[in-house]
Amino acid sequence: MPMKNPPHPGLHVRHDCLEPLGLSVTAAAKALGVSRQALNNLV
Repeated sequence: MPMKNPPHPGLHVRHDCLEPLGLSVTAAAKALGVSRQALNNLV
């Protein structure tokens, strides 16, 4: 049965990755080697 309203992937990234590690979008983007804007567009 298909999902009618799947969650946005950015919710997972923010809730399960950034918040537990205490990372800002800027710090996470730098650690990942991507632009802040690219990561911000995801979350």
